[in-house]
Amino acid sequence: MGLYRIHSDHLRRHHFAPVCSAATLFQIISFAVTVIVPFIIAYNSAGMWMYEKCYRHQPNIHFKHDVFLTGRDNTDFSLMVWSTSNNFNSLMQNQLRIPAIRSHEHDDNLDGINDWLDFEADIPLRDDEKISSVSVLLTFDYQLNEMTELRMESALWFTFTGVGSGSELSVDGPLVLKQKDALGWQGQRNVYNVPVINTSAISADAYNFATVLRDYANRNETTVYSPSHTVWAADRGSDQPFKLRMRVRYDAQRICYRPGFLQELKFGWIQYLAILIPFVIWFDYVRWFVFGNHLVQSVSRLDPKTTSMLRKAE
Repeated sequence: MGLYRIHSDHLRRHHFAPVCSAATLFQIISFAVTVIVPFIIAYNSAGMWMYEKCYRHQPNIHFKHDVFLTGRDNTDFSLMVWSTSNNFNSLMQNQLRIPAIRSHEHDDNLDGINDWLDFEADIPLRDDEKISSVSVLLTFDYQLNEMTELRMESALWFTFTGVGSGSELSVDGPLVLKQKDALGWQGQRNVYNVPVINTSAISADAYNFATVLRDYANRNETTVYSPSHTVWAADRGSDQPFKLRMRVRYDAQRICYRPGFLQELKFGWIQYLAILIPFVIWFDYVRWFVFGNHLVQSVSRLDPKTTSMLRKAE
């Protein structure tokens, strides 16, 4: 029965050379190239470091019951307003209308986090009064509890102008988080946990919505209302109020943050290793060729264990 080679062992040979020699210099250069060049390639090939990472998370949102409501008749430019701020109402006494307000937050899946808000307002009007455009501002306590702990007072601003006068406006859409820059890694962020509107102010300038919304837009984190359905109904009956129906959905959001050092290291090491392994294999062959063919001067000796095995085999 014939014998077949099923495995081969390479003879282990050591090469010796003085510290100040071409062989040592070559070994240092080859080692440096093996280690450094893969890092340079990985770093400059885009993707070694994660400057930003995103995940989906449902925020914990609570309606703060702060309301600023405005109705306008665009034919005679008459204005009807109401808010939960007594100071604002005092400033707008001539245009004040006291609506019937109803609001309720729902936790649909019973996970302890609200899923949407139903907000309703019935604005009383005289028979000769009309509403053709509506604006509303609501405030919320907005919290994120993963990665970075964020807590802020956020705002919902919605305005709509119908075709002619209306009897009811129904809207439905999510409250969406907007970020100009990614959140930091871990820690707490409470810089925007301040009132959007200073309801204790007695000056009319404090309730200038153009200024309030401009200052709000300067924040790094804001929320916007993005209705997917808007229904405007006309033909208001006699002695009937104008009805505003809003559903504000607290959907899961795409949150972006800057990864921490350990996350960067874990991800970057994989990119580096993917390039390092081929370099190690290639330069191992280069060193074997250079020293095996005596392209640089060195003294070679067989490994003592290999020599002992060869003698026993003889």
